[in-house]
Amino acid sequence: MRRGETSFKEEPEAEIIEKAVTVVIILPLTYLPLLMAASDLGLMGPFVNGRLAKSLGWFYLILVCLAALGAVPLPVITQGGKE
Repeated sequence: MRRGETSFKEEPEAEIIEKAVTVVIILPLTYLPLLMAASDLGLMGPFVNGRLAKSLGWFYLILVCLAALGAVPLPVITQGGKE
């Protein structure tokens, strides 16, 4: 890239939607290891998650996974946010 040029696309809205969909898809993959580590007694010791925290964590993970599944066809259905 030369000096003075930008890396922006012609349609910034499409790029924003693309990045948002990517983040939503990757979120469950990063959240699961944290949830597993927080529930490990050997790793966390006295700071391990209790029953309520585990339940809320798994509920949130399921919710995020459903959002990720819904985000996959979204750019195709809306033609990249043009509709």
